[in-house]
Amino acid sequence: MSDAQFDPRAAADAAWTTQRKPNGAAFKLTSAADLVAREFKEPKWAVPAIVAEGLTILAGKPKTGKSWAALDFAVAVAGGYNALGNIECEQGDVLLLALEDNDRRLHQRLKAVLQGQPAPAALHIATQWHRADDGGLDDLQAWLSDHPKARLVLIDTLQMIRSQRNKTDGVYADDYQAVGRLKALADKANVPFVVV
Repeated sequence: MSDAQFDPRAAADAAWTTQRKPNGAAFKLTSAADLVAREFKEPKWAVPAIVAEGLTILAGKPKTGKSWAALDFAVAVAGGYNALGNIECEQGDVLLLALEDNDRRLHQRLKAVLQGQPAPAALHIATQWHRADDGGLDDLQAWLSDHPKARLVLIDTLQMIRSQRNKTDGVYADDYQAVGRLKALADKANVPFVVV
């Protein structure tokens, strides 16, 4: 087609109105009325009203208690105790990847969080884990498969498990990919994940 025959307005209109088919599948459109009329089951909560199935990012400035909150959630869910002092949690298996900790510090912190309660056997802790691109995601999937009563996975911190940064991509693209892969795993397993 020559430039004389090309109508940019018609091309733009066609592009706007054409239903795109990525990989052969059309986009699914839903009206607001249909969406509101649908019924959804209640999400699976690890910490009611705070941590639901899917992926939750626990973010904040350094040294503001994020790791303490993650440990509190882990103990509460694994033991069937209260989180944050007064939020009742249903008991289940928990995986805590405390990747910036060591056993001595975790021992001290666990005693502080437990406040005399028994240490829950359902809390599984690792201070080392493969990076996502080096088998870490496969290891998470294996743990989930081995623990059908899993109720929570906590990763403290994302930086320690994420794949090596791609020098050609920006920080946003790297973060999006790292979190997206974890979210896909959480969604597939229907288990809440918390990433610090």
